[in-house]
Amino acid sequence: MEQEGIGKVITPWDQIPPKNGNYPLTILVASDKFLKDHRDLAKGAIQANADAIDFIKKNPDKSYELINNQLKALSGKGMDTNLIKAAISHLNLTTDVSKEAIEEMAKVSIDAGYIKDVKKEDLDLSKFLDLSLLNEVKQGK
Repeated sequence: MEQEGIGKVITPWDQIPPKNGNYPLTILVASDKFLKDHRDLAKGAIQANADAIDFIKKNPDKSYELINNQLKALSGKGMDTNLIKAAISHLNLTTDVSKEAIEEMAKVSIDAGYIKDVKKEDLDLSKFLDLSLLNEVKQGK
């Protein structure tokens, strides 16, 4: 939007408090039953995500082209690869998970009224955040 002259950056993405833009963009979610019944599929999704991040970092120009081709296939319309490059430059592509950032997002959601009947001081995400599969993938298991 900025490059097209129809928007203006008010605060650069890497200066958004309190984590300076370090917020998760994609969170993989699965039910306990799915993880029990299809652990290998869940690990495969995690591995595919890690492989995609690695590919984008090692092959940025090819990635922009592939993203543009997928946009064309899905919507019938592509996007200037310079816009794709600009958008990706505002992302911190990583497989790392910040429990603190997820907790901060939950607290903001409580404040905004999206999460009801939970007080910030009672927030406990330990039942919802299981990094064991991610750790297995990172360790090559």
